[in-house]
Amino acid sequence: MNTIEVKNLRKEFKISKNKQISALNGISFDVKQGEIFGFIGPNGAGKTTTIKILLGFIPSTSGEVSIMGHDAESARYNVRIGYTPEDHAYYPHLKVKDFLKYLAALSIERGSISESVDKVIESFNLEEVYDRRLDDLSLGWNKKVALAAAFVDDPEIIILDEPISGLDPIAVDELTALLQESKTMNKTILFSSHQLSEVEQIADSICIIDKGEIIKKGHIDELLSNSDAGSLKELFLNSVGDHS
Repeated sequence: MNTIEVKNLRKEFKISKNKQISALNGISFDVKQGEIFGFIGPNGAGKTTTIKILLGFIPSTSGEVSIMGHDAESARYNVRIGYTPEDHAYYPHLKVKDFLKYLAALSIERGSISESVDKVIESFNLEEVYDRRLDDLSLGWNKKVALAAAFVDDPEIIILDEPISGLDPIAVDELTALLQESKTMNKTILFSSHQLSEVEQIADSICIIDKGEIIKKGHIDELLSNSDAGSLKELFLNSVGDHS
C-alpha cells in the first residue's frame, strides 16, 4: 500500500511579469506504508518545494499528490502528519517543555499531553534543556527540539526536511534509532537530505532529484547492485553528474 503518491508533479514560480522558473518538471514517486524514504538531491534540486506541496503549504502548477487517499490540502486536516522544516523558526520566548505541550495540545486529548511530551523528551534526550527557553539554546539543541516536535502527537506520517543537518554524530545515531523504531510501528517516513553517508544507514528506498527532475529511484540495495557504484555517494554523484 502506498501512503504517499506523487504523479507528474510540476511547479513553476513567477519571478517577473514575463518570466517563470520551473522548480519541478513532472516528477513521480511513491512511498509505501511503513517505509523510510530518502529524498536526495543538492541544494536547489526541488526537495523543499516538493515537501511544501505535499503538506499543502503551496499549490502545484499541475500534477497529483495523494496522502493516504487525500489530496494535499485535505490531508492537512485528515491525516496526522509530523513535520520538521529545514529552517525552523518557532516561539523563541517559550521554554522547551511549554513549546512541546502547546503542540501536543493541538491534536492530543488533554489527559495524554504530559505523557506524549515526556516520551519525546526522553527519546531525544532533551532532559538537559527541558526547562530552558528556545532562544537560549544552541543550533544543535534547537534542531533536536524541532525534530521532537514532529513526533510529539504520535503522527501517522513523518516528513523531515534536512533532519541530519546540524546534528552531531550522537544525535544522528539517536535519530536513526528513533526512525527505525517508528518504522516497526508501521509509520511512514519521508526525509530529504544531501548528507549521503547517513542516508545509506537510514533509508529503505531513495529518490535522487536534481534540477527538478528525478534521476533515479528505488530500493537502495537494488540501485547499488544494478550500478557500478560502491556506495550511495558514488551513485548520487554519478547520477547528478550524468544529468548535468
